[in-house]
Amino acid sequence: NAITAEKLELADGIHGRLQIGGRLQIDSGSWLYTISEPLSGSVLKLAASEVVIAEGGGINANGSGYRRGINTTGRDMAGLGPGGGIGATGDGSGGGYGGRGGRSKNASGGNVYGDPLWPLQPGSGGAGRGGYLGMAGGNGGGLIWLEVDGKITLDGTLTANGNVGQHHGGGSGGAIFIECRKLLGGEEALLSVAGGNGSSGTAGSNG
Repeated sequence: NAITAEKLELADGIHGRLQIGGRLQIDSGSWLYTISEPLSGSVLKLAASEVVIAEGGGINANGSGYRRGINTTGRDMAGLGPGGGIGATGDGSGGGYGGRGGRSKNASGGNVYGDPLWPLQPGSGGAGRGGYLGMAGGNGGGLIWLEVDGKITLDGTLTANGNVGQHHGGGSGGAIFIECRKLLGGEEALLSVAGGNGSSGTAGSNG
């Protein structure tokens, strides 16, 4: 099981760019994890001439977006990000992104944000439960950004789901943004940006 690339080159930018000089291949049983900066949402764009992802392998950005809200002072703690869940006494709401976050009893869900045609931000964190120390929501899903000169052969998984809220609001799903000339997918190929469920009926919305 392996992830292979002919050459790696890191370039600076708003998000940053990881240039792979040739083909990126992810074999079955191998995973590449992309992690967004939890405060700013910055992430690396993966650029290659060709990408091949085998069944049973893939790129995983689950819970690697904007950080969850966690109550460390006894006060309400909102999730981070443009659609962060809103903290309230006794509960907290889910993070929003492509749709509004799931509301709680005492707080409306996180805001809608981003461009549906150019989804270049990760998901937002869910809010932690107010009034109780250590009560946390769920992290938002990350951003998977692929820039490929040729084709992508996807038989595996690209996933950027939000995390379940430990104590109230779930994180919103992140985003998958693909630029390529041709995309080929098998029957087992999966792309997922689901929002995380929240406790006590509070949920984060999908990315």
